[in-house]
Amino acid sequence: MALDAGLKLAKVDEWRAEQARRRANNDVKQLGIGVSFWVENTALGPSRQMNLGGLNQGGYDISKIRLEPNGEVTVYTGLCEMGQGFTNGLASMCADALGVHVDQVVVVTGDTDACPYTGHGTGASRSAAVGGAAVRKAAIALQARIKPIAAHMLECAEEDLRFEDGTISVVGTPTRCVTTADIGRAAYLRAIELPANIDPGLEVTETFDPTDCAWPYGLNVAVVEIDTETALVKVIDYAVFHDCGTVLNPMIVEGQLHGGAAQGIAAALMEELLYDEDGQPMNGNFMSFLIPSAMEIPNFRLGHMTTESPVIPGGMKGIGEAGIIGAPAAVVSAIDDALRPFGAQPFLSTPVTPQQIFEAITRG
Repeated sequence: MALDAGLKLAKVDEWRAEQARRRANNDVKQLGIGVSFWVENTALGPSRQMNLGGLNQGGYDISKIRLEPNGEVTVYTGLCEMGQGFTNGLASMCADALGVHVDQVVVVTGDTDACPYTGHGTGASRSAAVGGAAVRKAAIALQARIKPIAAHMLECAEEDLRFEDGTISVVGTPTRCVTTADIGRAAYLRAIELPANIDPGLEVTETFDPTDCAWPYGLNVAVVEIDTETALVKVIDYAVFHDCGTVLNPMIVEGQLHGGAAQGIAAALMEELLYDEDGQPMNGNFMSFLIPSAMEIPNFRLGHMTTESPVIPGGMKGIGEAGIIGAPAAVVSAIDDALRPFGAQPFLSTPVTPQQIFEAITRG
């Protein structure tokens, strides 16, 4: 299913027809199509399994969530934002589970005085999957703490409450309602409004430790054009079809795929560390170390397939490495395909340079 969808997304049949036409005409610019598959373990990881494997650390995450007196919600996590945008995902998960608007949620990271301990930290595509699951668990627990207060204030049963965008109303009678600000005021400033058996304050801490890893997967399809006279390679089309589980923010997911695929294309064609005979780097700056620009990167076709992880509440699998894993193999396979009429041997390392391509064409 994923293979068929990915090949259709990449328009492989159309490119194969164009490739055949160019080969028949002995065109100077030949086409190659490369396909790579990948699967990885993410949401690292089950603490006990990690310990059995020799790691003296956990794979859990802890989340602390507090409803403030003004009705806003503060999420504390030991994870650190590095530009991947996971704080947006954590805020969304908290808002959905708690029944508040996402603008009411503030996520605090990187403060070792205020934030809880994290078993493994940011990495291994675990922030949304493990950290998000901990936030979701804490938000559900906090809502359970809010329910008896709201039911007391509205004089109704807890099961008749509806939480939406920071307003808690009675099902069937939406005008009978209180806000999270009303709940916060009661919890911190007006204890007289609380049920007799409930203490002031609304803060919970929950831990999520996965029982297993998650397994995202996907395929990359690269189409390259090689000028057989100059050995110049150009990636003219590129598709990524993937399954990262539940998508929290489509824009962030697509941005991760764009960036990862661009890095993978660079690894396949450009990025190489060169050293002289004394071990000194020869290309230690961006004037001599090649990195891609917008001129070298094609527009990407992206396809999403969602199969929720059975071991992660919320179904997330992770997206951090999805774009880059299969990219070098897809590009190099496309180069091999383009050079097949010349009898060239497959390339077994990266980057594949114009010099190597020229030698492969002439050597045959």
